[in-house]
Amino acid sequence: MASMARVNLRSIALPTEHGGWGFLIEPILLALLIAPSWQGLILAVAVVSLFLLHQPLKIAIKDNLKRRRVPRTQWAERFALLYGGLGISLILILTTFNGASFLLPMMVGSIFALVQVFYDGRNKSRNLIPELSGAIALAATASSMALLANWTLIPALILWLILSTRALTAIIYVRVRLRMAYGKPHNKHFALGLHIMALVIFTIFVFYDLMPVVTVLAMLILVIRAFKGILAPAPQVTPKIIGFTELAFGMIYVLVVSFGYW
Repeated sequence: MASMARVNLRSIALPTEHGGWGFLIEPILLALLIAPSWQGLILAVAVVSLFLLHQPLKIAIKDNLKRRRVPRTQWAERFALLYGGLGISLILILTTFNGASFLLPMMVGSIFALVQVFYDGRNKSRNLIPELSGAIALAATASSMALLANWTLIPALILWLILSTRALTAIIYVRVRLRMAYGKPHNKHFALGLHIMALVIFTIFVFYDLMPVVTVLAMLILVIRAFKGILAPAPQVTPKIIGFTELAFGMIYVLVVSFGYW
């Protein structure tokens, strides 16, 4: 009990950065809306467990790399074993009854997750590359859940593209908005150009019947949001407002895309 009193368990057991929750919820929500299944729901629980694994694993890796053993190190290792054990156990149960083919997107996504862990161990988790890598890894969840609902591989992977594009543009946009709020140098043209490029790519995929037409509308909403937020930002907007507003746009994006698939 004394060691618990000296350790902030919440900071070990739960992520300290709230932005990642959006990139976790979006693929799970999209898959449950357009490709619902009990197997997919079980996989969603497993992915949430593995998402929670990130925070204690990051602490444990940092402490062990510095050869430091303190009470928080032990608690981090315990939470990492708990989250990791639950997530892996649920995935093993799913593979027992469904085979392992549904894991293909997540196995590829795990490469991006390892990149994030690599940067975490070097205390560089706020860099652009680990942020993008973590979001792309989570986006693969929707594809695996769709495969569990008997989707074929290509349509399932298209979901990964839809969500990864959303994550990429959102992260770049938010970083630009935050740098604007703090009066730091920023590249607004790159952020806006990235949104336009995403819109063009979606239009091409729609032309070849690889995406619903409404996905273009979903991306167009983000394009308008980017131009408004960067070229005509609201005065004295706080980073918290920027973050919560982006979470709301993420939910709108998922709902519009879901409507297209319905």
